[in-house]
Amino acid sequence: MKKLVLGFFMSIMAVFGLSTIAVNPVNAQGSNIPSSWDQTTSNSPVQGGINVAGGTDTDQGDRIIQVIKNLINYVLGFLGLVALIMLLYGGWKIVTGGEDEGATKSGMQILRNAAIGIWFIGISWFLVTFIFFVFWLVTN
Repeated sequence: MKKLVLGFFMSIMAVFGLSTIAVNPVNAQGSNIPSSWDQTTSNSPVQGGINVAGGTDTDQGDRIIQVIKNLINYVLGFLGLVALIMLLYGGWKIVTGGEDEGATKSGMQILRNAAIGIWFIGISWFLVTFIFFVFWLVTN
């Protein structure tokens, strides 16, 4: 019974803990791209040419950095989803293991490994965010 309760609470903590990692709001166009609809000098919504569309403007490098950062965040989010599935599977294995000591140990090992994975994912997200922040400070 003790292992059942422990597995249940670890699964619940994993679900709520990963919800903060896996949810990543995305801004598809970035915040530094001017909106052509905000310009009131003409009736045409398209103005500014290549620079507005992102052709040869100086902030093209910023967009590439943002794409790389978003890609890394998506990969970390996917790994968080995999860790969540592992946590749920480990908890399920503990709960359904019953009297089988091997299944319970196996479930606990899966939970332990998934928790370590979540820890590494969190540290990786922090390091990526910090590195890109420092890079932004240096370049701006």
